[in-house]
Amino acid sequence: MQNVLLNLKLALRRLRNMPGFTATTVLMLAFGIGSTTVIFSIVKGVLLRPLPFPEPGRLVIVGDHLPSCCPVANAKIYL
Repeated sequence: MQNVLLNLKLALRRLRNMPGFTATTVLMLAFGIGSTTVIFSIVKGVLLRPLPFPEPGRLVIVGDHLPSCCPVANAKIYL
């Protein structure tokens, strides 16, 4: 435990003596944590949340199959 405290004091002393590096490190951590939170929120809201319909298993996509385009380009969703 003594070594951990000494290493922590040394790290804090070095960070205090290099304010530019410290600011860059804190900003990069904040950016990484923030972007991860945003991406997870989007994935949770779009992919993990169930559909807001009474019977989502009965939804059907009806449309034309065009080989030169994506298969559901002209599709219409009917409930």
